[in-house]
Amino acid sequence: MFGLFKKLRKSPDEEKVRLERELEKKISIIELFPGSLEEYERLKGEKYEIVDVLGNYKYFFARDKEEIMRKAVLYDANAIIRFTIVDSAQVRYCIMGIPVRKAKKE
Repeated sequence: MFGLFKKLRKSPDEEKVRLERELEKKISIIELFPGSLEEYERLKGEKYEIVDVLGNYKYFFARDKEEIMRKAVLYDANAIIRFTIVDSAQVRYCIMGIPVRKAKKE
């Protein structure tokens, strides 16, 4: 009987692959939008709210696109607005944007 349960459980490698696929699927849904919240709402025809990222800044900051997308998944965001890539003498290469999600219906 215990052999049956052993076969039903996935190996750690299978579970890791499943979680990576799930993460990739969530990342592929997130949209990067350079404009404002109002512009994004007009484009989508729905209301969105800015995600609280637990700090004084509303922006996510990251070193690469994958990092900012993973942060968006972590905070359950649907899109990143004001998406910008900064590469100047004063600031080393940086990606930033404001995470948003669909507003809850009242």
